[in-house]
Amino acid sequence: MRALDQLSSNIIAEYSATELLTPPLMSTVRNEDDIEWLRPLDGRDVSVVTDEHVLTAPNVEGFLRVRLNDLDFTSYYDEVEGQSALVDGYFYPGDMAVKRADGRIRILGRVDAVLNVQGRKMAVQPIEQSIQGYFGVDEVCVFGHINDAGQEELIVAIESPTPPSEAKLDSVRKRFSTFDSVRFHVLNKFPRSNTGTGKIRRIVLKNLLTKGVPKG
Repeated sequence: MRALDQLSSNIIAEYSATELLTPPLMSTVRNEDDIEWLRPLDGRDVSVVTDEHVLTAPNVEGFLRVRLNDLDFTSYYDEVEGQSALVDGYFYPGDMAVKRADGRIRILGRVDAVLNVQGRKMAVQPIEQSIQGYFGVDEVCVFGHINDAGQEELIVAIESPTPPSEAKLDSVRKRFSTFDSVRFHVLNKFPRSNTGTGKIRRIVLKNLLTKGVPKG
């Protein structure tokens, strides 16, 4: 018999952080959907935003944020560390998430630049630098993604006016054979921040490649 059938209706799935007085997301577990998709609690403003703090459309990945209540932490002892987590009255716990049209939110994992392959974590930056040097291109971004078939795939985004040779693509594909599939996308330019830093908007880029979301 499936384990889920044995669950009590008193089991609660909850998401929270030490900085928050009350959990922002919770669900009474009655089915599989309740385990993955949590509801914002009454009185909690929970949203998913882009790297420029704009609300995402339904089913588009972004950064989780929670509006702070009066009794939540509003600063850190170490302000340098806290600046990136506490912004304009919102707390950014450092997780990626997606929000459905019905308001339920699914936590996708940490913002930290790591790939999770069959439970094993791999740092992204060395992989990107290695592939970029091998291809001899301007930029490379890599993303782990679960496709519609439930397969783990590696997405390799390449910023270059011309694509690498098929031989080099095949070589990289074989190197990452632990993934169910590896796919490449060559773009003339990656979406970048308009703030003057020219920073690559990684979430926009990933959404563009996985969901066809416009760059804007």
